[in-house]
Amino acid sequence: MMATYFSYGSSMHVDQMTRRVSSASKVGRARLHGSKMVFNKRSADGSGKANLVDSPEGIVWGVLYEIHYDDLQILDQYEVGYHRIGVCVYAEKEPLTAYTHLSTNLTDRPLPYRWYKGLVLKGAYEHGLPDDYLAYLSNIICMEEAETS
Repeated sequence: MMATYFSYGSSMHVDQMTRRVSSASKVGRARLHGSKMVFNKRSADGSGKANLVDSPEGIVWGVLYEIHYDDLQILDQYEVGYHRIGVCVYAEKEPLTAYTHLSTNLTDRPLPYRWYKGLVLKGAYEHGLPDDYLAYLSNIICMEEAETS
């Protein structure tokens, strides 16, 4: 049995998703209404990761994948600090139900590392997300990775 998954963060990048879940097959782009994508999920590395927040007028663009239903558990293991939810997304004009991940483990410093923002942007460009959404992602302030000694 197959499941539909809506990715709005780093897993929009096909290589990232297929490394995690080999059964993942790209369907195309989609949008989620009533939400905004921000980088407020607290990460163990001190940065913010992609997350959804309620926003009545907001639209989050992302990528739909078909994956084996049993592989959702594999994806859950990669999405540490998130929980899986069902959402209604639109591919073209047709609504459909998909799974995605959401976190309630939030940071006071919602800044992604530059490399992570770059991975999200790479996936967004890879799928031809709308120019205004690409501009939104491009303009998000990020931080450099902390130097290690």
